[in-house]
Amino acid sequence: MTVFHANAVQLAQGNPFFHQVLMTGKLQVLAVSLEPHEDIGAAAFPCDQAYWIAEGTGELFTRGGYERVADGDLIVVPAGEWHNLANTREAPMKALVLCAPPLLTRGTTHRTKAEARHFLAESPEG
Repeated sequence: MTVFHANAVQLAQGNPFFHQVLMTGKLQVLAVSLEPHEDIGAAAFPCDQAYWIAEGTGELFTRGGYERVADGDLIVVPAGEWHNLANTREAPMKALVLCAPPLLTRGTTHRTKAEARHFLAESPEG
């Protein structure tokens, strides 16, 4: 693997897809775009995840309740912690997610939430 260097804002804001894997090594970088009032889907993943909100406002739901999130926020969710991230505005929310260890297959793109749910339901990764 070579060094991965890119402008985080451009990566996040330029991604039109629900999930797009940008880089995979011992950790994974994904760009995420949530449509207005869409959420990622409540789940507990087998990896630590760090969400960086590049553009938008929303709510992060955990077993402890919920918190409002906005542009520039960084949220770290430990492996196994149930959570959901929801976009609460009338425009897409753009974010980057770091997962360690990697969650998805290198090069994966899910155009929509439905496509991602279908993949994760049928995959040993999900």
